[in-house]
This record gives sequence, structure tokens and C-alpha cells, in this order.
Amino acid sequence: MVTIDSLDSKIVSMVQNMAAPITFKQEIHSAHLERDLGFDSLDLVELLLNIEKEFDLEIDESRLSDVHTVQDLVNLLTPMVVPTVHQ
Repeated sequence: MVTIDSLDSKIVSMVQNMAAPITFKQEIHSAHLERDLGFDSLDLVELLLNIEKEFDLEIDESRLSDVHTVQDLVNLLTPMVVPTVHQ
């Protein structure tokens, strides 16, 4: 079962593996994918495809318009990947 922590760790790892080789001067979750980490549009598409493959899901690309930081990405994916607990 995927937890929020395991999702978060996996996304951070995927982003770090694809990011331009830089020294992270800020907390990774607040890093802007394009401005801080050097992602271009092709990198973002590749990241999206990797995430879809890793978690066996499809993400509507229109939902990415509000994704600017690593935390935005985690927030988008959490309800898609982490099962909710029904009380």
C-alpha cells in the first residue's frame, strides 16, 4: 500500500534523479521545477510519464498547469495514489 510518506519519497527521488546537477540550496519540496531545478517542458513530460508508469495511473496533462513546485506535484498525486481511509 502506498502511503503519503512513501509517495513523497518516491517523487522527491524521481525529481532529484532528473534535475540538473545542482546543489540544493533550499528545501526540495519548495523548489520550483523549472526555475530552481532546471526542468524544461520535455523534462516535465518525461517526469509525468515516469510517474504514470511507477504508480500505474494516467494523469490528465491539463492538471499540471498548477504544478510549479515539487510539493505541488506531491499534492496533485496524493489523492490519486494514496488510498483514503473510510471511517
